[in-house]
Amino acid sequence: MDLAERPAGRPPLDPAVANELNLEPWWQSGVVWGGSGGIFASLAALFHQASLWGTTGFSFDASVGAGVTLATSGFTIYRRLAPGLKPMFHGWRRVL
Repeated sequence: MDLAERPAGRPPLDPAVANELNLEPWWQSGVVWGGSGGIFASLAALFHQASLWGTTGFSFDASVGAGVTLATSGFTIYRRLAPGLKPMFHGWRRVL
């Protein structure tokens, strides 16, 4: 349930609880903003490397690093925004 869908008579949800349950809206999620920054930065690096293709400035290592960053940032945003998924380490504190 999204915070906007809460019944009118219910008190507002504590921000710490909303964070633990992954219920905060996407625009308030640091995971989404951080993952988006990773995607934009890695795309910029990949486009820069593509412009250097065939020259001495091209670096295969930088291209692979940017590709891995792009993939992991996309996976992070997917895990945050996909409906029905709990946080990856949900309940971790009970183990410790």
